[in-house]
Amino acid sequence: MLKGTRSLPLVAIVEGILRGTMLYLRERCEAAALVIQNPQMTYSWKIFAYIEEKSAKGSLHRVFHVSNQDLVYEVMVRDKGGLGTGPSEITMEC
Repeated sequence: MLKGTRSLPLVAIVEGILRGTMLYLRERCEAAALVIQNPQMTYSWKIFAYIEEKSAKGSLHRVFHVSNQDLVYEVMVRDKGGLGTGPSEITMEC
């Protein structure tokens, strides 16, 4: 929307920013209205996409119970794929 506005007068640049902001807010309002109309939908599609991305990333980790009484877990994080160092696993205690 703002491409090529650098050479325009300041009023035209501000007008472009205002129109872009209004377009963004209109799209977000329409998306929110769809979520409000559907009581089965708890989050918007952007939040669902974020949750799916994080769930896919988290499914690569391995979790082991260390102590059931203290609720201590050990999380084996996947290696980052470092070059020349060989595979390494990072262990975190939660």
